[in-house]
Amino acid sequence: MKAILGTIGSATCLAAVLALTASTAPAQNLLVDPSFESGVFALPNGFPPSSAGGGWAAFGSSISTAAANSGTHSALINDNTWNPQGVYQWLTASPGEQYSLSANYMTTTGAGYATPVLVQLSFFDSAGAGAGAFGPWLSTPALNSWTTGNVTQIAPANAAYVGAYLMFMDNNGANGNTMYFDDISLTATVVPEPASLALLGLGLVSGLIWRRRQ
Repeated sequence: MKAILGTIGSATCLAAVLALTASTAPAQNLLVDPSFESGVFALPNGFPPSSAGGGWAAFGSSISTAAANSGTHSALINDNTWNPQGVYQWLTASPGEQYSLSANYMTTTGAGYATPVLVQLSFFDSAGAGAGAFGPWLSTPALNSWTTGNVTQIAPANAAYVGAYLMFMDNNGANGNTMYFDDISLTATVVPEPASLALLGLGLVSGLIWRRRQ
């Protein structure tokens, strides 16, 4: 009986570990040209959903070599009175997966508006219609200091695409303020299903029973 319990406990623990390994492995950055080192925006603003995975598009933004968190390039966004401007990139999404967006941003001029920066995850259905946008407006960073903004969200059931959006809006008007973005990361993580968590619990219980009977 001890041998049987030991075998069951060991096998169950191993199965649970294997089931959860995919969700704990280091996540890969899904973005194309995440540090803007190509020196160009690959797609036009308003590209069709079929172009998802083709790189960055921009509105009111440019590539700059004046400041960079790493490398030599960054995305530069100038203020535009009350209108947000920025860069964005779409990729195909899997419903139920957890997406995490991280972006470094910095200003050399300051920004009059208290929360001028947006690091946002947006989801879209197969037709390209919005399926949810997540991420609060962030505060002005310290002058000449790179700051990191993060947002994490699980893709909704109707999500076919996920978009990484980086925007700047200085509501105090056209004051010549600027914002730089660099070293952007978008990762996807498979969220363990209840069955996998139950399997892990069963493995732990079986292991404890086996140890107590030794």
